[in-house]
Amino acid sequence: PLLKFLASLLRSGVEVELCTRAAVFLLRTHQAQIIYNQALVETLSDLKQLLQMRVCGLRDTIGTNIAGIRLLKRVVESEKSALHIESNFELVKKMKSSR
Repeated sequence: PLLKFLASLLRSGVEVELCTRAAVFLLRTHQAQIIYNQALVETLSDLKQLLQMRVCGLRDTIGTNIAGIRLLKRVVESEKSALHIESNFELVKKMKSSR
């Protein structure tokens, strides 16, 4: 019943990380009992497909977020260097005018 409940949570996309951890914990803890229970074969197959699909989706999301953060970092660094160049230009201009 708990594996079926985890599968239904994964179908709805609720707490994918927590469901994945719970499924891995249950499978590791009760591996011997699960292997010998033929009634769980379909549930395990369904759970495997759902986990692969949801985890792949999370990886895509994380990859997109990382790419966005890297882009923002480049923009901020570019703006910092532009401000630095501009402030140096202003300093040189002041030094020339004070002579």
